[in-house]
Amino acid sequence: FPDASFDKVLAPYVISVVPDPAPVMAEVVRVCRPGGRVLIVNKFQSGFPPLAALERSLTPLSTWIGFRMDLPVETVTATPGLRLLRSEKVNLFGLWTLLEFEKI
Repeated sequence: FPDASFDKVLAPYVISVVPDPAPVMAEVVRVCRPGGRVLIVNKFQSGFPPLAALERSLTPLSTWIGFRMDLPVETVTATPGLRLLRSEKVNLFGLWTLLEFEKI
């Protein structure tokens, strides 16, 4: 798609299943128009150290079913060109996070 093609970009359950999230996020930014919204839903590593350690230890098993459990949220929130508007725990037990951004 050409640059700035979309008013909204939705990427649910994508970031933890790709080998390198940075190029995916760069493409999301490229195709979103300035002022547009980007919504990411994903499982990110816990900020609670004991749970984060458990997630790191389980990641080799979780990759067998297609996703990583140890992905830091900063992998997405530090994406150049995006401003975080909100972060909300969603889904079963609040283990997944909805991130809403505005393209700047």
